Amino acid sequence: MTRRGSSSVRLAGWAAVALVAIAPVAAGCTSLPQSSPATALRELPRDDPVRDDPEIQVDIPPPRSQASEYEIVRDFLHAQEAWRHAHEQARRYLTADAAAGWRDDVRVVVAANTPEISQPDAADRVWLTFRQLGVVNSDGSYSALPARDPVKVTWALQLQRVNGEWRISRLPPDAGVLLDQATFAQVYRPYLLYFLAPVGNRLVPDPRYLPYDSRTLHTPSTLPGRLAQALQDGPSTWLGPAVVNALGAPLALGKVESGADGVLRLDVSGLNGLRTVDQRRQALAQLAWTLTGTQVGVTGVQVTSDGQPVNTPETQANRLVRAADFGGYGPVALPAYYLRAGGVALLGGRALPGRAGSGRLGLDSLAVSGDQRQIAAISLGPSRPTLYAGPGDLRVVNLPDAGLGRVASLTRPTWDPLEGRFWTVPDGCPAVQLRQQACPVVRFTASGVAPPGDGVERAVEVSLRLGDDARFGQVGALQLSRDGTRAAVLAGGRLYVGRVIITVDPDTLQRSILVDGLLPASRTLTDVRDVAWDSAGTLAVLARAGNGALAAWQVPADGSEYGLTQMAELPGPAVSITAASPQLPLVALNDGSIWVYGGGEWLSKVATGGRSPAYPG
Repeated sequence: MTRRGSSSVRLAGWAAVALVAIAPVAAGCTSLPQSSPATALRELPRDDPVRDDPEIQVDIPPPRSQASEYEIVRDFLHAQEAWRHAHEQARRYLTADAAAGWRDDVRVVVAANTPEISQPDAADRVWLTFRQLGVVNSDGSYSALPARDPVKVTWALQLQRVNGEWRISRLPPDAGVLLDQATFAQVYRPYLLYFLAPVGNRLVPDPRYLPYDSRTLHTPSTLPGRLAQALQDGPSTWLGPAVVNALGAPLALGKVESGADGVLRLDVSGLNGLRTVDQRRQALAQLAWTLTGTQVGVTGVQVTSDGQPVNTPETQANRLVRAADFGGYGPVALPAYYLRAGGVALLGGRALPGRAGSGRLGLDSLAVSGDQRQIAAISLGPSRPTLYAGPGDLRVVNLPDAGLGRVASLTRPTWDPLEGRFWTVPDGCPAVQLRQQACPVVRFTASGVAPPGDGVERAVEVSLRLGDDARFGQVGALQLSRDGTRAAVLAGGRLYVGRVIITVDPDTLQRSILVDGLLPASRTLTDVRDVAWDSAGTLAVLARAGNGALAAWQVPADGSEYGLTQMAELPGPAVSITAASPQLPLVALNDGSIWVYGGGEWLSKVATGGRSPAYPG
């Protein structure tokens, strides 16, 4: 086997630093400041990485004459790296019937380790033992197993002699392809499909893992059409309940043509029939963000509807569309806030007006709403926490009146972008034990009062069912993604990601919200201390890897650990982290200093005497 190029593959790298001025805050905000100081930005959005893709070549020799049963199984596993032509090379290790029946397209099983191969037993069976992390489904989506640790799996492979040589005659049903995690990271690449958050024009990435080959798959003639069809087919099973597909039925993908000029031409039947311009723009935004940019190699997309130009401002006179035409659907530049002397201030700037910035409240953690109009903050106090909310003149949120009793702790607030309310978990949800179904999350309006007026809603639940052998532990943090479709949950020192599902009662029109489907975001990281959403698909995390030192990590939110990346060595003991692509991550140390990260290093100290840095959202 030969490989050319780097064997290190990342979902997205940290870009170099650029300093730009942030645009003014949305007009109409009366209490928070209308402008902010210069902030460090990444050169590129996290979800549109530029990298040097290696060309992978795998040369698998045919089965050796007189190879033992053990060697046939070993080489069959190795041959599964060569995915071209329906794993033609791997099928040579199977009998004719087994080769015809092997469904290599049903799934890819990802193992934490190289499978252990037993010696054959008296019935000519060889046993494979490995620890499974997850699977890549037939649609290319990754499904992590719910257990916090890899699951031990054993497969039996039956062998028989064919013309005097051993071949595998029977595989486990629906075995699919089996790859260890390192090989999977070398052979497969994540390509991002984009769907829509239920409320607001925000795009949500849904990674699909496809085998990479610069000569065959990764070309304008194949990959874009495959991704366009995947958009039409819809989001992954896990993410589906949390997002909307503007390209779904009754729209239908028609002819797709790629040109040597890098332009993709495709027809979407029914697109002009959508009722509003905004609906048509949403469909175009999904296509443009998915199909243009460096990950696919398409320079622009010419979209028609039943052969006619699409009726939107972006597509007049058959003009090409690109992701940049729909920049408002992606991340925007945001200023950073932090706590200074117990009050809220802009990083590198002045304290906020009113009680929020005065320092008199002795604040210990904060969250700023995405529109920067409201703040939720907590003061720990000597015996119990005090929760504040509102614009610059914060008011106390009376927890006992909300029916919670005496609360000893609250997680850092997090803002729901869909309803403009903030959430917090009281007392770490201590009642959650093995197989218990739900953890209560309290939810407040920005004023600290939720209609009809008792200050709290109990409709929000967090499902914590993780399997018979997984004790979840206390919840130390719950952070909603800025598009409102996913939640990162820190519990028992481990990191999980769940989806946010909103349902509306058709009779009462009352909404209920459920955060469920919690899966481990990383099994590598332990002793997780803090988490923040960086982009819509990645997290910034303070944690250890095994028994290593505390470090800052970039973690993909889909649980694949594909591109799990440790940042440079921390400049000191860290207590919190925040991030918001395209800005650079910030980390707060226990000495009160705040540092900014970029270009592969912690660049500089940007504040002293501060704590709890936070980007809005």
